[in-house]
Amino acid sequence: MTSTLLASGLDQAVAIVERISADQHDLPTPCDKWSVGELTDHLVNSAAQMAVMAQGGQADWSSLADHHDEPGPVLRQAADDIVAAFEAG
Repeated sequence: MTSTLLASGLDQAVAIVERISADQHDLPTPCDKWSVGELTDHLVNSAAQMAVMAQGGQADWSSLADHHDEPGPVLRQAADDIVAAFEAG
């Protein structure tokens, strides 16, 4: 996988998350047990831990935020960190 393809996919995810408004957080998703907010938080937390691993660190799944009031910027930072780690080799 090239870093360009990875960056493109992450950019798409960030664009979707940035369009989610606070009044949509309690809406259902196709995943029966997950609301929009819960699924968004899961995506953001997973990307943040993937960034840690991509940079050679050990993921700490116990340190995850329960909820992100502003998930877009958090996901954007994680995405940038993942791509930078892949580009660094």
